[in-house]
Amino acid sequence: MNSSIQKLITGWTWLSSLVLASAFAAIVVFLLRTGLPAVDLRLIFGDTPPRAALLLQRPVLDGLLPAMAGTLFLVL
Repeated sequence: MNSSIQKLITGWTWLSSLVLASAFAAIVVFLLRTGLPAVDLRLIFGDTPPRAALLLQRPVLDGLLPAMAGTLFLVL
């Protein structure tokens, strides 16, 4: 293959990789900026106090803890 064609292909590959990585980073930054303020203990435990939920004193009915525990048991 010609040297100039090989350099063109290499440059195009690097440019494509840079565009793809930049798009991925932009999506991740957008998701973190918009979603991170909503993440707190209430998301996981709902209205149940975290200590009571972790000590199994009160059930968690409206948080993500049951789904997270179920996924963990399924994986194990």
